[in-house]
Amino acid sequence: MKEQKNRKDYWLHEDIIVKIITSKLGEKCYKKKGVITKVENRYQAVVKMLDTNDKIRVDQAHVETVIPAIGKNVLIVNGAYRGEEATLEDIHQDTFSVDVTILTGSMVGTRFNNIAYEDVSKLAD
Repeated sequence: MKEQKNRKDYWLHEDIIVKIITSKLGEKCYKKKGVITKVENRYQAVVKMLDTNDKIRVDQAHVETVIPAIGKNVLIVNGAYRGEEATLEDIHQDTFSVDVTILTGSMVGTRFNNIAYEDVSKLAD
């Protein structure tokens, strides 16, 4: 029930790292990573590129989540625990999913398995 209520068609959050997946923004941005500094209209964000510090405005469809190394912190961007920070515990490349342990909110310390890649993204330091 909680999963359905918190599952949205928008997932952008401030302070997460995303990867640009459209070549329309030019070769200097394509497949590069940046930090979302501001979310606008739920579906658009201002992204500060990590390598150049350029700021660009992108649509949600033009970026994807970034999965960090095991042990690093992520933000759950969609689903039942949307908005909660967690630690990445394991990566399942065969099922495109991850296991996380919640760090914030009412479920602190709880481990959740098989969360889809697109539902978590690396937190900016």
